Order: sequence, then C-alpha cells, then structure tokens
Amino acid sequence: MTVPSGNVDFAPTFLYLLGITIPSSMQGRPLLEALRSPNPKAALASVRTLQETARTRDGSYSQTAFFSIVRSGGSDYRYLDYTRVVRSQQPPAVSKQ
Repeated sequence: MTVPSGNVDFAPTFLYLLGITIPSSMQGRPLLEALRSPNPKAALASVRTLQETARTRDGSYSQTAFFSIVRSGGSDYRYLDYTRVVRSQQPPAVSKQ
C-alpha cells in the first residue's frame, strides 16, 4: 500500500467494515485501498505532498514539516511524514547598546 495512513484510520475502517455510519466528528478515514473491493475505483485515493517552513527572524533556526495530503471519498486528510530542523553553526550576533 503506497497511500499514507495512521492509527487514526483504524476506527473509521472498522466502522466501514461493520456497515456503521462514520460520525462526522471522527478523525481519520476508512482505508479502502487496503481492502478488497468489488469496485476498485471506489478505493482510489490521490496523494500529493506539501512542505511548510518556519524560520526565526535572525535565521538561526528553521523547521520544515513534510506532509502527505490524501484525497479519498471527497475529503482531504493530512499526514505528517517527517520534519527537518536546521540550526546555524554560529550563534546570532548580539547588538551592543
């Protein structure tokens, strides 16, 4: 299976298998691509990636978060894949007043 998933997807998957309506307040999605389906197109999910970076004003620190966005059943689900932290080698200069 090449579509990202997480623990949050187990409960919606089990409810789907039991034929129980998944509450709108529940996070996660049914893992249809992991199930045998008489309608393979129903199990299709598209995946795109996204990254967001935040930096300190002086540039001494930055953190980038890498996400996979899964589009399934008309909804988007965001999964955090990993993060990257970069710290500068030298501490920022302190201004003297």
